[in-house]
Formats: sequence, C-alpha cells, structure tokens
Amino acid sequence: MKIGAFTNKQVVQAILSGTYTPYDLREFVQLCHDLALPMIRKKIALGKLRLDAVGLKEPDVVYDCIADLFRRDAEGKFPQIQTYFEKNITDVHTATEEELLTALRRLIFGKINNSLVRLYSEIDPTLGKILRNIKLAIEKSKMFEEVTRFSDVYLVPVSCDALQQLAPMPSEYLEQEFSRLVLVHDTIPVMLKKLHTVLVEQESYQRMVSLVTAGMLCKQIYKLGWETEQEVKVVEEEVDGEYLAKVVDQICQSLHKEMHHSYVEKGKCTGDMFRAYLGATKSILNSFYVDEHLDGSTFYEYLEEQIHGLTKEEYRDKHRPILEYFIKIGKERLKHELRN
Repeated sequence: MKIGAFTNKQVVQAILSGTYTPYDLREFVQLCHDLALPMIRKKIALGKLRLDAVGLKEPDVVYDCIADLFRRDAEGKFPQIQTYFEKNITDVHTATEEELLTALRRLIFGKINNSLVRLYSEIDPTLGKILRNIKLAIEKSKMFEEVTRFSDVYLVPVSCDALQQLAPMPSEYLEQEFSRLVLVHDTIPVMLKKLHTVLVEQESYQRMVSLVTAGMLCKQIYKLGWETEQEVKVVEEEVDGEYLAKVVDQICQSLHKEMHHSYVEKGKCTGDMFRAYLGATKSILNSFYVDEHLDGSTFYEYLEEQIHGLTKEEYRDKHRPILEYFIKIGKERLKHELRN
C-alpha cells in the first residue's frame, strides 16, 4: 500500500476492530513503515541519529521505533493504536481517508520521538538520562507543553504566544542566554525554569526549543562542571608546570588573533575588556590541573582580578557568556595538546 494511494480504508478499520486478516496486517505494517521512513532519514541526515552508534541499519531503526505499536492484547487487538484513534477520530467509519492518514502519521511520529529517547540513551547514556528527567520535570512543572513540529518534539512555554511567525532562535544566542542564567550545579527542574525565562523574556525569535536541543544545553552545562572535576584524571597527574604554561600561552595568543576581529573590531567589547577576558582565560586554563574544584561559579573571581570592582551582577549580565565561550574553546585546545 503506497502512502500516496491510501485507498483501502477497510484495512484501518479492520486493524482497529480486531477483525483483520494476515494480509490486512501486512499492508498496515508496511504503511506505518512508509510513514516512519522519511522521518528517520531526516534525523540521520541532520546528525540527530547515528546508525553506526546504535549498530542498526536504516530499516531496522524504523521497525525498532514503531514495533511497540503492534503489541496485541489477549483478544488480538492493538491497544495503543485503538486508544489513539478513539481520542483523535470521532468516528473511524465516517472519517475520510485523509483524516485517517493524518492521525496515523501523528501517531507514528510521536512513537518515533519517544523511541528516540531510548536510542539516545543507548548512544549517549548521559543525554538519555537528561532527556528522561526533562520529560518528568515538564510533567510536574506544567511550564512547557510538548508539541510535534516538523517531525520533531518541541518544548513551548504554556500560556504564552509562541511567536511562530518569527525566525527560530539561533543556537549561539540560545546557548549564550542559557549559560548566562544557569549554574553548573543546577538541577534539571531549575534549568528548565531558566530556559523558560530565556524564551519568554525575548520577543525577537520563536519561543520554542526542540527537546533534544534542551537536553544538549543541560548536558553542556553539566559537562562544564564534570570536566573540571573528572577529566583532570584523564591527563597525567603530574603535568610539567613550565610546559603547561607554555601551551596555555600559545593557546591564548591564538585566541587573540582569531577573535579580536569578531569581538573588538565589530564592537562587541572594548580592547581593554577583550584583554581582560583573555587574561582571565589564561589564569583559568593554568588552574584546571591544579584546582580540582574550579567551576563556572568561580570564573567571576578570575575576571574580577582583571577588572577590579566588578560585581557578580555585572559579571552575570554582561560578561559571563563571552568568558565561558573563551574558556570552552581554550579547554578543548588544551586537552588536545596535553593528550598528544
């Protein structure tokens, strides 16, 4: 049965009533596969799903995601499919073929998005755990609702204009604004509350974010804290101080050359402020393998050494996103050099 020729309405009715034949079931399973395949391919193309990481081929991923729909009860019926259609179609006997297809597509998309949380857990257990905790927090807080858009699950603030007519929020802007508010030791519910604040307090972009993006944002914040406490063990404990200082100095010189145009020449900050960021970055990079308790909450103290009289409020509101970005790039390069 081709998607473009969804003419056998009786097949769907037979599945829902439990009076289906083996042929009906085979045709219905194929239809579900054909609906799911484009969504899976899109996620693979966007890098949201890596086949090599899960060890499955494309058709196997499709069936793995929708297989749960075909669990039968003692009477041979499909409870999940039946329940969904009862809630979304008033009368399957009078519904048009287009209405039935639309409902089935939404059911398939929803099942795939839920199944991908499980697949993400297999690919990246940490991200999978964060995604599950986000979904639990959403259910308890009622601050967001989950909506399916462009075959992805999005978080949209409740009782708020989603501004869907505007452009999506740029990832760099979202990351900077989120980092400005969140601390490395915040819980998932607290992070969600701050994400809610980021979305509703701006009027320039859509007020929505994909579930996976939200998970990646939270993981990135946690990773900032984990790396300072755990990744120090990846590098040999006795790093030669003179060599470390030399590597850090080279990294900071590179950052100066690469970022001066973007930040100073384009007016994002003054030359003095730029030098203060690099000075703090240099001190922080030199301290990562000495102070195992260094985290985002203490970055302020390093910048305050460069800018005497800097308040925590000024740091949080004006300087934190840029400094943490510099540190992020510097840390990645430092780890690469030390491992090599």
